[in-house]
Amino acid sequence: MAAHRSLAGRDLTAPPPSPPLPPQPVSTVPGPAQINTCLGSTCIDTQGATYNTGVGNAAVNSSGRLCNRSGNTMQCF
Repeated sequence: MAAHRSLAGRDLTAPPPSPPLPPQPVSTVPGPAQINTCLGSTCIDTQGATYNTGVGNAAVNSSGRLCNRSGNTMQCF
């Protein structure tokens, strides 16, 4: 059976090309923040962001993200 050809000589039975894939999302997890001071259960970093600390090294930042304190730095996820 012969392939169907258009006037331009292209094979009309071939599937159309796939659309391009969307760009991959970029991670928005910032690096660790340097803690400036803590008073009670509230810590403030050098940029002025606040963290409510809990038991152990756990904390929550003002955006509601879970954070982990390690020495004088805070890493949020």
